[in-house]
Amino acid sequence: MAARAGQAERAARLLGATEAWADGYGAFLKSTSRADAEHARAAAKAGLTEEAFSAAWAEGRAMTLEQAIEYALTLLEPASAPAALAEGPPAAKPADPLTPREREVAALVARGLTDAQLAEALVIGRRTAEKHVANCLGKLGLATRAGLAAWAVERGPSSPRHD
Repeated sequence: MAARAGQAERAARLLGATEAWADGYGAFLKSTSRADAEHARAAAKAGLTEEAFSAAWAEGRAMTLEQAIEYALTLLEPASAPAALAEGPPAAKPADPLTPREREVAALVARGLTDAQLAEALVIGRRTAEKHVANCLGKLGLATRAGLAAWAVERGPSSPRHD
C-alpha cells in the first residue's frame, strides 16, 4: 500500500521489517505475496536512490514486530489521507466485543506468537488456542491473524498475564 501511495521510503522500511520477521520466524511468503513484495520493492527502488533505499530497508529490519505493525497502521500521511479521514478526530471506538481472554490472545498474536506458542504461553491446548484465535477473528469480522494483530495494536497496550 505504501508503494502504491507513492511512499517509497515507507515501503522500503516495511519491506525490510517483513523480511526480518519472515527470517526470524522461518516463515515464507505465498507466491502471490512474493509477487506483491517484488512489485513494492521495484516501486520503492524507483522512488529512492540506492543509498536511501538501503538505509530505509535497514531501518525496517531493525524494527520489532510491534513497531512495524504500528508503523504500517499509520500508512497514509495526513497530506495524502482521504478527505473523510482528515476532516476531524476519529469517531469513538465501538465497545470491545472480545472477552478478557480473547483480548489477551489478540495481544499475543500481535506479538507474533503462533498457535503453539499461544498454547504454551496461556497453558492451554493448541486446539483451544486455535479456537480462541478463530473466535477473535469471527467476532471482529477479520479474515487474517495480521488483521487481528493490527486490531490489537490499534486498541493500545494490553497486559497479557504471560510474557
